[in-house]
Amino acid sequence: MSVLPNHVLVEWMHDQQLSSRELAELVNGAVAQLTGRHGGLDDSNIRAWRSGRVRCPKNVQLRALELVSGKSATDLGFERRTRTPASAPAKEDPPVLRRHLIQGAAAIAATAATPSYAASPRIGVTDVERLQQRFADVVASDHRHGGQQTIEQQAAALSEEALRLQASGAASQRVRGYLYASAAAFRSSAMWAAIDGRRYNRAIEHMREAQQLAAMSGDQAIQFRIWSHAGTMYRHMKRPADAAATNDVARTLAITRRDPMFASLGHARHAAIHATAGDLSGR
Repeated sequence: MSVLPNHVLVEWMHDQQLSSRELAELVNGAVAQLTGRHGGLDDSNIRAWRSGRVRCPKNVQLRALELVSGKSATDLGFERRTRTPASAPAKEDPPVLRRHLIQGAAAIAATAATPSYAASPRIGVTDVERLQQRFADVVASDHRHGGQQTIEQQAAALSEEALRLQASGAASQRVRGYLYASAAAFRSSAMWAAIDGRRYNRAIEHMREAQQLAAMSGDQAIQFRIWSHAGTMYRHMKRPADAAATNDVARTLAITRRDPMFASLGHARHAAIHATAGDLSGR
């Protein structure tokens, strides 16, 4: 009989940005909570699930996967194992088996009663994309109106919402990076709206928050954007030394050596700073 890949599981993992190794670690953690023992899965086991070579993992692994994903086994493309009732009269379970059943039931009850990381809702790329779409609407409004305090407030609120989403459930490291980068981008737009509206004290507050979030995301493109915005802000505040210093931070990021576009932007903004300061010899 031919083996059919489990496309449902594959698509769910892709949506959650989970590698086989990452999913194995999450399921192992959930198994440990259910049974008190590490699950023992590795990426090769998950690949066997994905490929269809294993059509139904062990029951405890299925239960752990359900806790991690928040979905039923059948919703993830698996078929639960079924047992054919024996025709012989039922006998009392051996003591060891009965003890294991009792321990397993107690573990499941404890897991259901106690909030846990494994039982938390799973945050995926689609959640980030929904936030980014709402952000795109804010940016479109900014392009039409510019500098409006409502735009600043909306962008800051979206940044806070991204951080609340971070705390609401489990996510892969990549998805968490996307969320921090999105929160930084939203805060950066709040900063830009404040600059455009000449609300410089508010802009500085947004800048500090955005810089911290961008560093946590590891995304150099958003880091470049925030430091460049800071240079523009200080230029408008007639503080050319601070403007040059912050723009220098942007220009020394590794992304400017990898991407000529970022290098060009850095040079152009630095030239504007020198022009504002009347510095004809600056580099």
